Amino acid sequence: MSVLPRERRLVEAITDVAGTTGPGLDVSELLYSLAANSVDLLDTDTASVHIADDSGALGTIATCGEDSRYIELFAGRVDDGPSAESYRTNAIVFSVDLDLDRCRWRAFTAKARHLGFRSAYGIPLCSDDHVVGGLTLLRTQAGPLGEADVAVAQCLATVAALSLVHHRAQRSHAAVQDQLEGALESRIIIEQAKGYLARDYHETPKQAFRRLRDYARRRGLPLHTVAEDVVTRRLDLD
Repeated sequence: MSVLPRERRLVEAITDVAGTTGPGLDVSELLYSLAANSVDLLDTDTASVHIADDSGALGTIATCGEDSRYIELFAGRVDDGPSAESYRTNAIVFSVDLDLDRCRWRAFTAKARHLGFRSAYGIPLCSDDHVVGGLTLLRTQAGPLGEADVAVAQCLATVAALSLVHHRAQRSHAAVQDQLEGALESRIIIEQAKGYLARDYHETPKQAFRRLRDYARRRGLPLHTVAEDVVTRRLDLD
């Protein structure tokens, strides 16, 4: 029996996210892969991944979209919005029309509407009832995601959560926290590199991320290392 294009793309996306695992797991690459595949597969314009620290505070690790509007929305700690609620409740939450839900997630909704987003979903990153964060999906049009899209988003989020939980179980608590802090800091460099590449190659931030990640994977380098070299102009990805 032949595999349908969407089914093939889903298998490739799961393999892509799961393929970032291993003893030398790069948390930044894992979560950027989750965001990038969410945008590629789903009827969504921007995806952002947020991971909780020891205190339960969510920090943005990875974001992907067709343009850079999301940077303003996810600049700091995430304690309002669909991902924060999905993390607290371990449930999928959504607003199909932010214009009608202005009182929900007040700060988040005001910023999202100002940036042109009309609907939003929060998907928990959960493995065996262990919730490690949340995935935000943003759309520039009102209306619900299809049931299949929601199921795919939940599947990808679960694969990422399983990888993260398994990796953490093999490391000390201090090492896990150091890696999380490193991923938070790496996001700044990665976003800068994406901006440089998008400008240099006249492409979208999503395409720039693919270029950055593919180069890192081909050479077996950490994503943040390649990003640093791009930002400091020590590396040309031609």
